[in-house]
Parts: sequence; C-alpha cells; structure tokens
Amino acid sequence: MRARRQGWVCVLLSLTLLTGPSPALADDEDTAATATPVVGRVVDENGWPLAELAASLESPDAPIWGDTWTHTDAAGGFRFDLELDTAVSGAQVLLWDDLGQFADRSLTAPELTPGVAVDLGTIVLRSFPNIGRSATAVDTTSRAAVRAAYARGYAKLVRKEKTPKVHGCTVGVTSIALQRREVAAINYFRSMAGLNPVRLDSGLSAKATKAALIQAKQRHLNHYPSSSTKCYTAIGGETSARSNLSYGWVGARNIGGYIADPGSHNYPAGHRLWLLNPTMQRYGTGYAGTYNAGYVVADEPDAFLATSPIPAWLPWPSAGYFPSQLEPGGRWSFTTARSDVDFTRATVAVRVNGKVVKIRPHLTGGYGYQAGLTWDFAKRPKVTAKGSVTVAVTVSGISVRGVTTVNQAYQVILFRA
Repeated sequence: MRARRQGWVCVLLSLTLLTGPSPALADDEDTAATATPVVGRVVDENGWPLAELAASLESPDAPIWGDTWTHTDAAGGFRFDLELDTAVSGAQVLLWDDLGQFADRSLTAPELTPGVAVDLGTIVLRSFPNIGRSATAVDTTSRAAVRAAYARGYAKLVRKEKTPKVHGCTVGVTSIALQRREVAAINYFRSMAGLNPVRLDSGLSAKATKAALIQAKQRHLNHYPSSSTKCYTAIGGETSARSNLSYGWVGARNIGGYIADPGSHNYPAGHRLWLLNPTMQRYGTGYAGTYNAGYVVADEPDAFLATSPIPAWLPWPSAGYFPSQLEPGGRWSFTTARSDVDFTRATVAVRVNGKVVKIRPHLTGGYGYQAGLTWDFAKRPKVTAKGSVTVAVTVSGISVRGVTTVNQAYQVILFRA
C-alpha cells in the first residue's frame, strides 16, 4: 500500500518589546478561505467503475488546504473538499491502486479558483497496457486456420523421443531438438489462447535438469523434495518448486499432458495455467529418464510494464473452433489475469449442442497469476470423425472490485482437425 501525505509545520515567532508601552496594533485581515470541491470518476476500458483506488491532490507550487486524500467509492467517484484563499495552477491528481491492478496515473487539474467547483469528468484507466490477442494468435474463428495450426504447431511435433540416461548423480543433457519441440508446442497452445510466444532459455533448462534428477532419484513427483534425497542440490530443490513436474510423457506430448492436466488432484489445472501465464516470457525443460521438470515461474508478473497483448479472458479450450483431439478430457477452465476480479460466487452453465449438461466447478487457486474457474464434465463431449460439437458456456456472477457483477458467454466448436 502506498500513502501520500502533506505535512505542514507552523512556526510561532514571538516578539519581545524591550522598552516603552505597547503600541496599538491593527488586527491583520486574513483572506477568508473558500470551500472549493473537486470531483471526478474513474472507470476501466469496459466502463466498469473502479472502486477503492487511492486518490490525492497535490500542488508543487502552492499549499492546498482541506481534504486532499481519499478513495474512490463504489461508483468510481472521488471528491476533494478544498479550502482555497487564492487561485492554484498546476495541481496534480494522483491515482493508484492498492489492489495492484492499475498503474499509477497522474493528471493536471485545471486552474483551481476559490469557490468554483471543478468536475474532472470520467477518467478511463486500462486494466492492461495492451488488451487483446497477440499478432501471432491463431484465428480461431476460422476452421481452416485452426486445422492448419494444429497440424503444423502440434501434431507434427509429437514423436517418440530419446531421453537422457541417469548414471549415479549425473544425467545426460536433454537434446536441444527435444527442447525446441517442447517450446514450439507451448507456443502453439499459447497462440490458440491469444498469447505471445515464449523463448527457450538454456540456463533455465540446466536448472530444470537438476530438478528432474531429484524427481528421478526419489521416484515420485514432489515440488518440495527433502534435502536428504540422493543427488539433492539447492538449485534442483528450488527449481522443483518453480516447475511443472511430470513422469512418463516426453516432448510435445508432455506439453499436451500439462495442458490437459488430468487427475483428481489436478482439478485447479495449475500446470495448464502456468503454461498459459500471460506474463511468461521464458521456458526451460530438462529430463532425467522420463522424469521432467518444466521451469515455468521464471518471470514475475508486472501488469503495469508488460507490453505484450493480454486477452481480457482466457477460456480453455479457447473460444471458436478447437481440435477435438486436444479436448482436455472434460476438464475446462475460464480465467483472467486481472488481480481485482473474484470468482468466489461465480457459476458456470454449459450446453452441448443446446442440451444442458452436468459439470463440477472448482476455483483455480491463482495458478499462473490467474483467477477463475475450472470444471469437470460428468460426461465429456465427444466428436465423430466428420462431425462437430458446439459447447456453449456462460460464466455468471463474476465480481469486479466487489462492486460490479459481470457475465461472460462464449462458444467452443469441437471438430476433428
């Protein structure tokens, strides 16, 4: 939390008369301070009011008396009740977000004249600097584009891969070709979601290999391995906590497994959300046998400085046409990277070809720096070789900053790519 305060120190000077009687002094006539309200309203790019923004009014050249610090109300409004005895130019209105979503913003107020109310109007703040889909995103409104992207970006990458062997506490290097195929598969999934691609980082891959070795030696997956584990290293232990971990799948197929995220203990779909983290820029991968560590938490989120496009909502499977071969076993998700959105009371309704179906919803738990919901189908939608299935999803009761409730609806058309 940031706080801005203005402090004023009053110094009282006393005058001692050394000789003679006190003269008759005329009283100073102070200029009466006049009430001067300054108001405004703050909304986001959707027109949703931004409650609980901190706001202050400051002047670098002249003191401003009165209430100069406040928070926006449920309608996004703010009000400063000033006491002015002279006109003030160049006053700055400062806005910042204790919830961490919106960047600090300053604007210059018009000249403040004693007794003249000022309405700054509606101020629009963007939830992300660049909202929208990446230039490399697949056009999911086109069946042909989705089919071509699937063939090029995923299907041709899946193959039987050779994994490095483990000898004592030494493990071979994961081949660069395998690493590149994994990153290409990640970027395919990210392009379907509308996200920017990530790049392979050899330093992260070296660390991931040390984490994979620990997993292989303990013969089970654990993000927080014991330091007593054979072949344990501090780097490997730390990387285990910052990585997706798997056993059995290798290469692009392993990335597909992370995205599907099967298993009762993976209901928040955390592996998927880390790979679809909008702020992710780098990835590293390493194997010890078929034990894998994929380094996913290398870049801390910074929504204010990010320049890459970020979609407002991140459904998976993504909206539009979607390859039925990659339908994630009935485990779907709907998330956002906004930190001021709450899904605690949100609900999900799903129709398959117009028929209401049963699902079991869950909260995501904040993986991948995202808030949202996942849900499991009681009976997953299936597609015949030449047919398609339309899945209509409505997410209701999403709370924005505790004052605005919004609903989002979209369709996914599953087809054999």
